Amino acid sequence: MTETDEAALARKADHDDYGIAYIKTFPDDLSKFKGLLDDFLRLVPAKSRILDIGCGNGSYVSYMLKQGHDAIGIDISLTMLEEAKKVVPEERLFLMDMHAMEKLGEGTFDCVLSITSMLYANKEYLPRVLKQVYRLLKPGGKFLLMMLEGEGDGLIKHSFGGSEVVTYTTYYQVNELKERVESGGFAIEQERLTNLVVSSHQEISLFCAKNPENA
Repeated sequence: MTETDEAALARKADHDDYGIAYIKTFPDDLSKFKGLLDDFLRLVPAKSRILDIGCGNGSYVSYMLKQGHDAIGIDISLTMLEEAKKVVPEERLFLMDMHAMEKLGEGTFDCVLSITSMLYANKEYLPRVLKQVYRLLKPGGKFLLMMLEGEGDGLIKHSFGGSEVVTYTTYYQVNELKERVESGGFAIEQERLTNLVVSSHQEISLFCAKNPENA
């Protein structure tokens, strides 16, 4: 087994544990971010081809399908995908690590969204993940990225509904995250700071567009 394989298995185990606790605490996570998602979807064409990275329980994919979009979701956690199958057709869900999205075709998506899923990408590897998002998007394609504001990264203990889960988590200062995203070839069209879920950290949401002159 390669080091990369071992890292992927570790991420999967962490995400399974985290996912079980998250589902118990936030069975309807769409309600937390629906307003933000609606604002983003207003910026994309009707019937857009959309990729949800780290689709979790499938609530965002299900919602976008109901809005008439051609949405699919990927997640590294089988636990989360099994939950997603309750609300999303199985053929629209894929077991996949966001660090390895090579099987998805270049320039095949009108937009990509990552709502907190990239919290679990090592800061060292985030540029590679952003590069893959850039590759997947059509020219001018839209990208919604949500991360948590804060300092540092490492193994963080999360408490959800009485359950405690330790998982690798990254935090960013706003300017730090914007610099990473712009270096990845994206133009930032909007930025928002909210405090919708985690009382100790604000969510940083960046509405971005693929910049054809970069990356």
